[in-house]
Amino acid sequence: MTAWVPSPAPGTGAAYVERGLVTFAVLWQAAWTLTDVLPRTVQVGSPVLALEGMAALAWIAVVATLWGPSSWRRFRARALSVDLAVLTVAAVGLSAVAPGAQEWPLGIIATVRAAVFGVLVLWPAPGFVLAASTALVSGVILWWRPGGLNAVDATLETLYPLALATGALVLARALRRAGSAMDAAYRQLADEDRRRIVQESVARATADHERQIHDQVLNTLAAVARGTTADPARLRSRCGEAAQALRMLALSAPATRVESSTIFEEAVDALGSDWHVEVDIAGEAFADVPPDVVAAFATASAEAVRNAGRHSGGDHLVITAERQPDRLTISVEDNGRGPEGWGPARLGITRSMRQAMAEQSGTVEWVRGDGGGTRVVLTAEWPMARAGAISGLEPDAASVLQRIGAPFLLTFLSYGAVVVVAGWRFYPAPQWAALWLAVAIVAAPAVGAVPAVARRFGLTGGPTWTVRSWLGIAVALAAAFCVVRLETWAVGGAAMPVWVTWSSEVAVALLFSAILIGPPWTVAPALIAWVLAQDGGLLELLQPGSIMLMIGAVFAVSMRRRARDLAVTSAAISAEQARAAAAQRDLQQRRERFAVLGTYAEPLLQDICDGRVDVTDPEVAERCLLEERVARSVVRVDCNAGPVESLLHEAVVIARARDLYVDADLVGDTIPMAGGADLEVLRSDMLAVIAAWEQPGAQARLTGGWEDGRPVFRLLAQWEGDEDLWEWGMADVER
Repeated sequence: MTAWVPSPAPGTGAAYVERGLVTFAVLWQAAWTLTDVLPRTVQVGSPVLALEGMAALAWIAVVATLWGPSSWRRFRARALSVDLAVLTVAAVGLSAVAPGAQEWPLGIIATVRAAVFGVLVLWPAPGFVLAASTALVSGVILWWRPGGLNAVDATLETLYPLALATGALVLARALRRAGSAMDAAYRQLADEDRRRIVQESVARATADHERQIHDQVLNTLAAVARGTTADPARLRSRCGEAAQALRMLALSAPATRVESSTIFEEAVDALGSDWHVEVDIAGEAFADVPPDVVAAFATASAEAVRNAGRHSGGDHLVITAERQPDRLTISVEDNGRGPEGWGPARLGITRSMRQAMAEQSGTVEWVRGDGGGTRVVLTAEWPMARAGAISGLEPDAASVLQRIGAPFLLTFLSYGAVVVVAGWRFYPAPQWAALWLAVAIVAAPAVGAVPAVARRFGLTGGPTWTVRSWLGIAVALAAAFCVVRLETWAVGGAAMPVWVTWSSEVAVALLFSAILIGPPWTVAPALIAWVLAQDGGLLELLQPGSIMLMIGAVFAVSMRRRARDLAVTSAAISAEQARAAAAQRDLQQRRERFAVLGTYAEPLLQDICDGRVDVTDPEVAERCLLEERVARSVVRVDCNAGPVESLLHEAVVIARARDLYVDADLVGDTIPMAGGADLEVLRSDMLAVIAAWEQPGAQARLTGGWEDGRPVFRLLAQWEGDEDLWEWGMADVER
């Protein structure tokens, strides 16, 4: 039987639906056992009382697998199977107990308990077959035992557990379909969210890389080539920083999370021995901070440290952090000449740091420090759950609940109609019986039993409750009260077969639907309406109907909470997967893009830093100028942006491998173009021309872009005063 128990993958919508169904079934079993089955079993002194004891033990075992240690969950299917088997045997055994006057047969009540439990916890087909078989056996025993019921009463009372089992079946099917639909929707949203996060993360990383190459490598190469820095020691230090940046970009894997202890380490080490640095940052300052936010802080704060060393004129630096649950502030304060003394460098520094923080909705503030120097304050906030898919989950959960209530209510209404027709001859005032059924049918659409009408009424629940939603809930409460009172008038004081009083179940279905589409406190007016309709006082709160409503309220709250938790978890996993994918893609793309710089420019810069070459040597300056040309081409042209950019980048790399220096750029209209056979032919021709050069150290200018509606490439090569021009054009290409 355990093979018939659904076992969805943990952490999915289907899994939380199954847990909800099992919870519902367990509470259902407890409600019917404590209010109807157990008291009457003790009263009649049935020998089957031992089975009730066994069922109680099995029930405890199921509860333990629900709310006990997580290691017990693997036994849930076995516990459910044992509990269901005991309930089924008890239902059949209790069917032999003769009912008293105006009492439901004890076997039917036990069958209701077993049938609904089985339908909720098993797959639909085996669950309903088991429920129908149990009800059929119970009905046969009621009919054939000595002094049994007549055929009509036995049939209609047997249909009672079948009706409840049918309601439970449509509830379970709607829930499982909703769970599968939510899983599919979450997968789609997760895929879209991952793509968005990957694209945004890679775009931010690309911008950071370009900015870093420009700020450190290009400017440093230009400074060496043009001799604009008078201090050779300082220039060598800058070359070391640029070489380190190239190694990180072209050779190293990105860190998935920047630890607080290493955020400033490299920048602080580059300050030199004449600087005194105090870092006052607690280890938990970066706990649970999203990695992209940490990376932004790392970029901006490290730049603040470097800039303090270059421009402040001080020798003391204090770095502090202040953490709030969803806010982090980092301060970098020096004892230099103050923010007014930074001169023309201020604009470029501010733009570089502000861009890094702005990408995470952060800010950069420059103020005068307590000691007269400059304090750079970096601040960023982030929502506790950084997932766009979380918004709108409450309406999703409420729509699931509404889909449960609709078939549930329609099932009860259908059997209610059968009862009214079959019991017409028993009613002293049958017109009231017809009226309660009409009231219930008219109220059903407003409560969501007819989905098209429910959508028109706007019954979405959750945080989007509208006036129409409240109207539907009010209609349900009033209709439930009227249904029970009208049946009371229809019956009067006559002795009636017990199955004729079916309207109470219809009223419970109406109130149950209202609880599902309403806020949690809807259970209070629902219980009040139920108690007033029954006219039995507060003792009605101990009846199965009242307990059913309480179970519905707990179930609705649990469904909404679990839907929210599931979405938060799914979004967090999706975001983490996206960040990992983005990091991997960024690693691959930046290695492809910057490998040529890591191969040629990085060793040159490191040699200058280590003093192996003379920074004042004209040949070194000339080589730096040529390497700057290649670096500018790499910054201008992102080889991952499209086939045109890829071709230009490939030409730069192949030329550099032959000791040729190509300055590449995009010109004109740069509309993306799809690749194709024509572009491949053009590529072969262009690379063949580059490969045929026999002049090491030659320089060339390569451009590509759209002109007059077609892509055009031009290569202008220069060597010892001579110039050669090649031009390639393509027509009828797809943009």
